[in-house]
Amino acid sequence: MLARTILLTLLGPAAVMPADAGPRVDRAAVHIRLESSVPADGDSVSPPESIRLVFNLAVNPALSHVRLVDGAGTEWTLAVDLGDAPEILVATTPALSSGSYRVDWRVVSSDGHPVSGEFVFHVSSPVTPDSALAAPATAGADAGGADAVGDPVPDETSVPPRASSSQAAERFPTMLAVWRGLATSTLMALAGLLTFMVWITPEPSPRTIRLARILAVVAPILLAVHVGAWIRSTTPPGGLDLPWVRAVLGSSGSGRAESTRFLCALAALIALWRRHEGTAAILTLTAVGVSGAIGHALAVERMLSVPARSAHLLAAALWFGGLLVLITSQKDRPEFAAHVRRISAIALASVVAIAFTGLVQSIILLPGPAGLVTTTYGRVVLAKIGGLVILIAFGATNRRFLMPKLAEGGGATALQRSCTVETWVMIGVILLAGFLSYIPIPE
Repeated sequence: MLARTILLTLLGPAAVMPADAGPRVDRAAVHIRLESSVPADGDSVSPPESIRLVFNLAVNPALSHVRLVDGAGTEWTLAVDLGDAPEILVATTPALSSGSYRVDWRVVSSDGHPVSGEFVFHVSSPVTPDSALAAPATAGADAGGADAVGDPVPDETSVPPRASSSQAAERFPTMLAVWRGLATSTLMALAGLLTFMVWITPEPSPRTIRLARILAVVAPILLAVHVGAWIRSTTPPGGLDLPWVRAVLGSSGSGRAESTRFLCALAALIALWRRHEGTAAILTLTAVGVSGAIGHALAVERMLSVPARSAHLLAAALWFGGLLVLITSQKDRPEFAAHVRRISAIALASVVAIAFTGLVQSIILLPGPAGLVTTTYGRVVLAKIGGLVILIAFGATNRRFLMPKLAEGGGATALQRSCTVETWVMIGVILLAGFLSYIPIPE
């Protein structure tokens, strides 16, 4: 029954992955990048009817925002639509008079990260004297181009100030990474704890049951906070509204995965409240499995990286849950030693699975072994590996020195203390993973 449940959770991310899941995507293409535009940066053109933006990857108009700003600071949010290819956005412009204009664009990449940029072009002559800038439009989007002409470029003093020097993924969202780490660690702890309570160490202690109920309440709250913070991070300058929330949650793979795991956690809380522990365990394991379809794994070799990440998280959840069972169990119960041996064996298998799936993900997401020390992403991976080594050292110490004492009626208190420290290290490693999810993959 447990093996079947884990298999289903590994397949669960397929339900939220985009239908176009396909072959490997080049690392340089993980984040959307503007390849060209018409007008281009610095062009002097006749008044264009539209602005044409060509990206390196397919873009979603519902998650795209294009704004036009003139030298006086007047802003237009342009209505966008796809051009003649999925990588092309076209935004219709108002009637423009002579002057300089800045185009600010912002899109959401396939792994859920906002990417933005800007460029300036110049209009050399108006269509008619009456076409001087009308009131700003209200719809939002991208634009396409016009042919360059030989008229002189307007005075640089009229050029709208640039918002930034180049296109880039936006600044690192520290608090968003923290919320993600906290939400994921709580969800994993709950999934692992319920798995042991239902299938591996039945008749849990009152402390174990109480901890499971607390985690069941906290997990959906933290997941909701993270989802809200993530949606806010993707929101364009125009502000947050219901259509944007619907677009983010319904039009992106990360959004669907975030929604699914929150709903699973909420349903698990209801199931646990009604004393359906088995249903709650299946729901939380599914939520952990679906977490593999969020972030970088969704952008690079998703048919391999998403299942690998799901298996990685599920193995860690089992390890985490076993630690919590040992900490909260009554050490004077006769079955405590048997539970320790069983949990230790599962933890050993989890270590093997975590190491293997972590290696697979590193091979996929890093450009090579040197990337471990030459890139920020690689150095955080090294920190995670260091945390795993510490956890393995704790496990080896427990198996070598503390577990043999259980047969002699001692060592239980020392073992629980060791597992408590190990749990805090585990939480630290998961928080590191939350930061890793928002660090750009090296090219």
